[in-house]
Amino acid sequence: MGAKFPVKVIGIVIVILSSLQQVKAAPIDEKPQFPCKAPHNSYPFCNKSLGIPTRSQQLVSLLTLEEKIRFLCNNFSGIPRLGIPPYEWWSESLHGIATNGPGISFSGPVKSATLFPQVLNSAASFNRSLWFDTATAIAVEGRAMYNSGQAGLTFWAPNVNIFRDPRWGRGQETPGEDPFLVSSYALEFVKGFQGENQSDAGLLMLSACCKHFTAYDLENWANFTRYSFNAVVTDQDMEDTYEPPFKSCVQQGKASCLMCPYNSINGVPGCAKGDLLQKVRKDWGFKGYIASDCDAVATIYEYQYYVKTPEDAVAEALKAGVDINCGTYMLYNTQSAIGQGKLKEGDIDQALNNLFPVLLRLGLFNGDPLNGMFGRLGGKDVCTKEHQRLALEAARQGIVLLKNDNFLPLNKDHVSSLAIIGPGANSTSYLDLGGGYSGFPCNAKSYVEAFQPYIKKTNYVKGCLNVDCESNSMFDEAVHVAKVSDYVILVVGLDLTQETEDKDRVTLLLPGKQMDLVSLVASVSKKRIILVLTGGGPLDVSFAEGDSRVASILWTGYPGEAGGKALAEVIFGDYNPGGRLPMTWYPESFTQIPMNNMNMRADPSRLYPGRTHRFYTGEVVYEFGYGLSYTNYTYKLLSAPNTLKLIFKTSASLRKLYETEVGIGYVPTDEILSCDIVRFNVQLSVMNAGHMDGSHVVLLYSKASSTIEGAPRKQLIGFSRIHTTAHRSTDMSFSVDPCEHLSFANEHGKRILPLGEHILMIGIPRLGIPPYHWWSESLHGIATNWPAESVKLPTKSATVFPQVLNSAASFNRSLWFDTATAIAVEGRALYNAGQVGLTYWAPNVNIFRDPRWGRGQETPGEDPLVVSSYAVEFVKGFQGEYWREEEREFGQGYFGNKRVLEEDDGEGLLMLSACCKHFIAYDLEKWGNFSRYSFNAVITEQDMEDTYEPPFKSCVEHGKASCLMCPYTSINGVPSCANRDLFQKVRKDWGFRGFIASDCDAVATIYEYQFYAKSPEDAVAEALKAGVDINCGTYMLYNTQSAFGQGKLKEGDIDRALKNLFPILLRLSLFNGDPLSGMFGRLGSKDVCTKEHQRLALEAARQGIVLLKNDNFLPLNKNHVSSLAIIGPGANSTSPFVHGGGYSVVGLDLTQETEDLDRVTLLLPGKQMELVSLVASVSKKRIILVLTGGGPLDVSFAEADSHIASIIWVGYPGEAGGKALAEVIFGYYNPGGRLPITWYPELFTKIAMNNMNMRADPSHLYPRRTHRFYTGEVVYEFGHGLSYTDYTYMLLSAPNKMILVSKASGSLRKLYETEVGIGYVPTDELLSCDALRFNVQLSVMNVGHMDGSHVVMLYSKASSSVEGAPRKQLIGFSRIHTTARRSTDVSFIVDPCEHLSFANMERGYYL
Repeated sequence: MGAKFPVKVIGIVIVILSSLQQVKAAPIDEKPQFPCKAPHNSYPFCNKSLGIPTRSQQLVSLLTLEEKIRFLCNNFSGIPRLGIPPYEWWSESLHGIATNGPGISFSGPVKSATLFPQVLNSAASFNRSLWFDTATAIAVEGRAMYNSGQAGLTFWAPNVNIFRDPRWGRGQETPGEDPFLVSSYALEFVKGFQGENQSDAGLLMLSACCKHFTAYDLENWANFTRYSFNAVVTDQDMEDTYEPPFKSCVQQGKASCLMCPYNSINGVPGCAKGDLLQKVRKDWGFKGYIASDCDAVATIYEYQYYVKTPEDAVAEALKAGVDINCGTYMLYNTQSAIGQGKLKEGDIDQALNNLFPVLLRLGLFNGDPLNGMFGRLGGKDVCTKEHQRLALEAARQGIVLLKNDNFLPLNKDHVSSLAIIGPGANSTSYLDLGGGYSGFPCNAKSYVEAFQPYIKKTNYVKGCLNVDCESNSMFDEAVHVAKVSDYVILVVGLDLTQETEDKDRVTLLLPGKQMDLVSLVASVSKKRIILVLTGGGPLDVSFAEGDSRVASILWTGYPGEAGGKALAEVIFGDYNPGGRLPMTWYPESFTQIPMNNMNMRADPSRLYPGRTHRFYTGEVVYEFGYGLSYTNYTYKLLSAPNTLKLIFKTSASLRKLYETEVGIGYVPTDEILSCDIVRFNVQLSVMNAGHMDGSHVVLLYSKASSTIEGAPRKQLIGFSRIHTTAHRSTDMSFSVDPCEHLSFANEHGKRILPLGEHILMIGIPRLGIPPYHWWSESLHGIATNWPAESVKLPTKSATVFPQVLNSAASFNRSLWFDTATAIAVEGRALYNAGQVGLTYWAPNVNIFRDPRWGRGQETPGEDPLVVSSYAVEFVKGFQGEYWREEEREFGQGYFGNKRVLEEDDGEGLLMLSACCKHFIAYDLEKWGNFSRYSFNAVITEQDMEDTYEPPFKSCVEHGKASCLMCPYTSINGVPSCANRDLFQKVRKDWGFRGFIASDCDAVATIYEYQFYAKSPEDAVAEALKAGVDINCGTYMLYNTQSAFGQGKLKEGDIDRALKNLFPILLRLSLFNGDPLSGMFGRLGSKDVCTKEHQRLALEAARQGIVLLKNDNFLPLNKNHVSSLAIIGPGANSTSPFVHGGGYSVVGLDLTQETEDLDRVTLLLPGKQMELVSLVASVSKKRIILVLTGGGPLDVSFAEADSHIASIIWVGYPGEAGGKALAEVIFGYYNPGGRLPITWYPELFTKIAMNNMNMRADPSHLYPRRTHRFYTGEVVYEFGHGLSYTDYTYMLLSAPNKMILVSKASGSLRKLYETEVGIGYVPTDELLSCDALRFNVQLSVMNVGHMDGSHVVMLYSKASSSVEGAPRKQLIGFSRIHTTARRSTDVSFIVDPCEHLSFANMERGYYL
């Protein structure tokens, strides 16, 4: 044993000496050595006319076994007999020609090379063309150095491992954490560096090597080292995270080399993992060589103990697919492996036939390289001005502005002195500026040197002895210079003493006492400070982000030789920063996660939060893709497809749906017939809304709405850096390949494409707040035609309830509440599936003032009491703010008790948010020369008070609505969305505690249609100052910044709006974490289109049907009907727009009445009247006429026609309307609906629709409007509706008189007399209205033979002749169930102040 000890020592000494000889480079020839010189130029492998495979095989055939083995080492010693000189395969060029590899020497005529930013910095530019140009420049300098005899032709870069864990010491060398980003960088670098875009056999400028294949991202952490670490990787993560960058290197980049790592993968050393190394050749088409990392073949035996002998290690590596060993292990052990029968010479031949073609493509066997294609490159092509400009531009684009509290850029003319503090701020070391794998720079300047041309009085102190900063001994000096200087820049962070090859970090905090230094300097500085962070790995600088004394934070990473100048330009505004973080910055708590856990997906059961922005579920310091600018940007989607149709290989229809446990469909991408034909473009307009030009990174993400296990939270599918001009827009587009971009791997490592909704998102939020669309619609069910809704997979449909006017015809408060609750349940369920938002712009509670209005169908009718009552019930049911005391199926079924949420003061939890629209007096679309965008509604104070406002007041005071919407129209000359008086009234007088939204583009109309403002900025300022909190549309987005800049707005105006918006999102629990873990988290697709909801939709349809005429004809007895003819253009339609907005025998549909379309006639459209009369005249029996649509119709002809036995109005009855109508006609249901609007005769169309007055004006022959005031003829009265039974009423009790007590005394202080002496009193002078309330009790007798529900309507009529008094007022209604020949008691509560009053001309209320 003792005799062996000296031998082992001698062996070590020899290795050290050998290493020293490589570092102390021998004298350099000023031109490279090359084979195929005379007299050795006649070999077939020197014949350029032969193909490369032939030349390679010829060379192999001439070699002896010993000569072949020499080629298996990076430091090839040459074959003099064939004229082949020595060659060093190992050169490095990660971000410039580096000193690391022995193939490089800076001791020749070329003393330096351009030092570009470290790879992670370059990735932060998100600029493909910059990456390509940088790689090309590096390659030019590499080839030039080769021509000077100072470099090889084979470079082992780029490093395209995923930056999986923030502690990794080599993460700086990579393009970041995202597979799409890293893949894109890989192919651009390889293409630029190799200088070839042709076939795999084409000429190469240099050879690039993508390393380390694969799952290499741990150096030395805890008890794990890279030499022995076994990376346990799932098939899923391997397919869609770890492999994609290398696949892109090979397939798109055409890389000529791959490098295998030290670590094992799932128990097999990376350089012995034959399935992976063969996959790249067989499946990916790789046609290059595979190199081991240095001594990685040795680790198979010496660290990983995978084999029993060195010969086994060599055999495993060569048979797996390794072609060359960085190191001497193959050189020393291959011969004995062959001798032991563990290898065949053919195994070596295979390796050489992978190596030699690359050398041949590099022109190494084509004679003197100086006579070749790249022979003119030399020292003059290194460190050129062009390359230095490129290095500066790369440094600029890689700087990321992380925080800026309106502080940067600085104006150099206003800076008297500058302090720069930091241990590395004055360093010009290539390692400090460039990080790992750097070379000697051309013209490096420190940060301090770069700032001196801007500010002559620049003071520098280190603050800490070094980056370790283990002592505060130099703090006093830093404090002094901070106190005396005008501005302070602190440069702290990391360097290669903290993170490098073979060294991982254990903390994400700033090293040593750096944090103390920052806080101390910030506390004594005259002004807020600028914090500059260096290094590659993410840092937890939460303390600085939250410190108001730290005004700005910038990350410069390792910015290369021009980093100082780039930073100075950014800070002084000569360059507008646009970099984005290519890596998530995690908090310090992340260090509790084991670094050896390779899983990307989260595992909540083990408290494992996942990794990278695609899967991580925890808190962040800064999100991947985060980065600020000195300007603001907004986006407008120009075009993108709504749906994609997939065609499968086996048929034109779906061959097989792969279902998950919850029934979500997906399809493997390899089953799609052609991915090319489903590619699509997304076109955007990017608006630079600020005052400074700048380059801007646009990030496109996708999110699948499916809940397939393992699906990413979101995926980056596109990015582009574009130049923008201040106040101008720039169009751009992304090409999306669904098979690649919208897919991910399942647990078996197979790519799958989820079916259904894929949400495209632009940008990245600074605070981890994802995109949100405020606009969803739910008028009578979840609607499909608004941006936030997608009723597709996983939930393909939602219950379509009757249109609002139909529901109003039921006059049933509990039905309205239940319907709204059901819609809300489906809305929340769809939100949980990622298909809708939480904020809905419904209900529409405008008064249906004119029968021609195209959107009257959306409202509860013409009566303020009905509309107000509907508004209250809908909002309460929809928002879920309280559940009724009586047991309800919905409350019990979904939440397990009957009272989940108590009624509150407008600050409680919301199920969804309801928005009462359009406040106010919006009831004209397009009539005559008037359009909704420019219409000025002239309204009396009297009508405003007792007709137009009450529904909205009820929404707010009783419904506790969380939103109001202002419309397009003006009111008395002021645009509604600029009407401060109205908005202040709802907040101050009514107690509104929600947000006010504009109708879509209604802010724009203030300037563009109503000409109320002189500029877009004025329009935005008017709206925000009036009280609008959010704009549906982009007008505020595009014009608020400039309005602010012009002094028309203050930041406080915006803050006020946000303080109204954010509480609603908070009440919706949007900031309470995962919504699926919240109160409504259990709702899902199972709660949509339930049997319960379908029964409710049927009941609502039944109750909304109105029997207008019945000459003892209905109901029919089906046993007496032999045949039935149904005639009508829409009678067989199942369109959702028919049932939800147009199911027709005859009548109307959305071609006749809709948004932006009013009617001009009240008659049946076209020749429908002739059709009805003709059919009635020839039918065997009298006919039944069914009328569809929302607007009233003049069917006087049918009412008087004895051939028409019955007339039924079904309106837009929803999905169950057909069944409900059949039940009514055949007597399974006794109709009880009542018209919620007066049906006027055609003569009414002579009345100007723009006349908003409710009261009559006899002097102008104006007959008034609605049943409360109208004095003309009618077709059918408001409240009209027949039944199959008759009802009688008996008054049981009501008071005869009331005693009024005024505020001033116990008796009436003052009687207000009319001209005829009739008294009245303003309601606000009464001491108490509560004391005046009384009950009216009735007995309702069903005198017929059929049970039925019956609407009882209570009216009041004052005997007074006070001007403006209504003809009558509806003061109560109730829908009750009655039994044939039995009576049912019903009572009404009457509040005289509310129900018996009306408004006078001055907006007060009379009693």
